[in-house]
Amino acid sequence: MTWAMLRANKKDVEDEVLEMLSKPDEEAPTTPDYPHCDQYSGAFVLLTYKSLPIINVTTLCVFVYICCMKEKIIMANPKIPTTKHKIHHLITERWSARSFADQTIGDSTIETLFEAASWSASSMNEQPWRYIYAKRGSQAFDRMVECLMDGNQPWAKNGSHLFISLAKRKFEHKGQANRHHMFDTGAANATLLMQAAQMDVFGHLMGGFHYDKALVAFDIDNEEYEIACFGVIGYLAAPDALPEPFKSRELTPRTRKVVNEFTTHLEE
Repeated sequence: MTWAMLRANKKDVEDEVLEMLSKPDEEAPTTPDYPHCDQYSGAFVLLTYKSLPIINVTTLCVFVYICCMKEKIIMANPKIPTTKHKIHHLITERWSARSFADQTIGDSTIETLFEAASWSASSMNEQPWRYIYAKRGSQAFDRMVECLMDGNQPWAKNGSHLFISLAKRKFEHKGQANRHHMFDTGAANATLLMQAAQMDVFGHLMGGFHYDKALVAFDIDNEEYEIACFGVIGYLAAPDALPEPFKSRELTPRTRKVVNEFTTHLEE
């Protein structure tokens, strides 16, 4: 069964959902069948079934099924951590993927991601971030792949889009050095990735690239801009699509330091 069930008629949906809910866990659908499960909220279900009564058995059944399946997917994904405190799901479900589907991200979605980045905070509202991006299949995309180090090329070439994140070194209005330029650009990249997570798009920022080669390939003025990183974005594919050692890395659980390892509480 796939998400196409949401487009079926009322009786088919009700019968199929009730059948699936009665099956044991080992017969339940697996994660690769549901790459876009995050889009299916209760509001979406009600919108999809706007021709039906607002409250009915079918709608309730579909909503419960979707919630159950999403919970199973999250619990089965080793990249989704268990946290001590309740962290927003966009943070816990964001991770640096390597396995990307063939599907291309639409222009509207791309523009949404960059607009989200533009609303990041920055010193003096300087907004020092700049982006150069290209879609898979273009010559510019291929040139970006060639700028990546060998450990990134085999999987990053499968993304929908690649981008170069630049940071403007000086304040526009003063002409003085902006010592926060890389910090602010990093914040914009984080904001972009949070928006991507909300839209079921996965990203991976990369520091492994040939700096001087990228300067020449994209005619970047190194005195005006510093390259912060390269990035790849796309829709998620199954880890099995990757060769080793990347497949194992895609399945390895994420870890983080505990809070008291990187914070100091001053009580006086």
